[in-house]
Amino acid sequence: MNTGNGKIARLQRVVREELNRRLDDGEPADTLLPWLNARPEVQQVLAAQFGGRPVSPQNLSEWRQRGFRIWQRQRTACESAAALAERGQALGKTTRQPLSDHLARVLAAELFQCLEALPEGDANPQARWQQLREIIHEARHLRRGDANARRLQIEAERWTHQREVQQERWEWEQSAHYEAERKEISERFRRKALAPIHAASTRSTLREVFKDHPMVDKLVWYYSGVLHDLPPEDWKPPESRTPKNPGESEPIKPVQGK
Repeated sequence: MNTGNGKIARLQRVVREELNRRLDDGEPADTLLPWLNARPEVQQVLAAQFGGRPVSPQNLSEWRQRGFRIWQRQRTACESAAALAERGQALGKTTRQPLSDHLARVLAAELFQCLEALPEGDANPQARWQQLREIIHEARHLRRGDANARRLQIEAERWTHQREVQQERWEWEQSAHYEAERKEISERFRRKALAPIHAASTRSTLREVFKDHPMVDKLVWYYSGVLHDLPPEDWKPPESRTPKNPGESEPIKPVQGK
C-alpha cells in the first residue's frame, strides 16, 4: 500500500496498523501522539530518517487524510469481499449458479451506482466524459467476461453431452458383445453335448444307406465323427481304435440307442 513518504508512512506496518485501529476507534491526537512518539521502534525511525524530530499534530492530520483513509477503504473492501464470499457459500447451498455469476451482477450494480453518481450539468464536461469512459471501459470488460463465461458453459455442456453419449454407446457395445459371446458359448456347449446323440442317429441312417458297402462301419463312424465335430478318436469304430494304457480310465460315453 503506497501511503506516502511522511513520518508515519515510514513506520513499521504493525505500528501503522495499530495507529489506524485507534484512529478508527476515535481516539484523539492528545493521547495518540504521546503513545506514538514513546514507542522505541518509532523513535528509531525518527532518529534515522528525520533527525529525531517527533511526529507532530500536522503529521498525524496529514496521515488521517491520506494513509488512514486508504486503510479504511481497504478494510471496507476486505469486509465486503468476506461478506460476498459468505453469501456465495450460502447461495451455493441453494442453487447451482456459480459464484462468478453472482459477482458479475454485483459489479454491474456497482457500475450503475457509479453512473448514477456522476454530476449532472456541464460544469466540468471533460471530467464527466473521462468518468464515463472509465465506466464504459469497465462495463465492456464485464460484458466480455459474461460472454466468455457463457461460451465456457456451452463448451462444458457440450463436453458433458458427448461424454454421456460415448458412455451410453460403450455400455451398449459391451452389452451387445457380452450377449453375442454368451450366445456363442451357449451354442457351443449345446452342440458339444448333443454331438454324440446326433452322431449316433447319423450312423444309424448311414448304415441303412451303405449296408452293402464292405467298409460300412468305418465309413459311417468317420462321416458322423467329422460331421458332428467329434474328437478324432471317435472317428473310428470302437473295435479298430488303439488300445489305451492299462492305467488310463475309459471315458464315459452316452448310451447308444438300441
